[in-house]
Amino acid sequence: AYNIGDNPQFRLEVDASAGAVWVLLTRHITQIDDFRENTEYITVLVYKNEGNRVYYPNDPPPYIDGVRINSPHYLCKIILSETSPRKFTLVVSQYEKMHTINYTLRAYATCPFTLSKIQNPYTYTEQVTDGQWKGVTAGGCRNHPSTYPYNPRYRVTLDTTDCTNQLAIDLKGPKQYQMGVEVTIVSLADDTVTAPFKAKSSGAYRSGFVIMELQNVPAGVYEIVPSTFYPNQE
Repeated sequence: AYNIGDNPQFRLEVDASAGAVWVLLTRHITQIDDFRENTEYITVLVYKNEGNRVYYPNDPPPYIDGVRINSPHYLCKIILSETSPRKFTLVVSQYEKMHTINYTLRAYATCPFTLSKIQNPYTYTEQVTDGQWKGVTAGGCRNHPSTYPYNPRYRVTLDTTDCTNQLAIDLKGPKQYQMGVEVTIVSLADDTVTAPFKAKSSGAYRSGFVIMELQNVPAGVYEIVPSTFYPNQE
């Protein structure tokens, strides 16, 4: 699997009525040689994802999985019924990241709509680049209770009075290993706040990387435990 979270993504919101939306992606071509030998394959992926950012290309599966074409234009049509979702996520994608491309994304519809870029809500970043599972710290997942506690542990402190924080954890590792993350609340800054969870996992273990997003996170201290699925995977 690969991460499409860094691809340009847009939120499409349509009114609650039947109709259709056409989405047109146009790649800017500024040199004649580029036009003669167009090796850039582009497309737009459409997700029924409430207009939220998409990280895994097939979770959820795309509603429209656009064919990658080496044309300057890609056009897709979203047909809407009275019961269709009102919010979609549009992901601009290349077949391979060969060069930086400039493009224009347009939408045309038979009903009112808005199209806006999905912004990155995370203004503070911390990164651990020397993390490793090695020896006893390669404890595997919770299916292995005798070794799981020895996995690496990290603490994050949300130093704010806000209870609507957003927290994202991005774990990358060897592609041959399936990995996951668990977050546990150590303490909350405000004792009167109800904890949204005691412990929360990233779900199914994934090969190479996993993304975990938490919404409405109160200020406090949180412990992060990354793990591979099996013990002794170093």
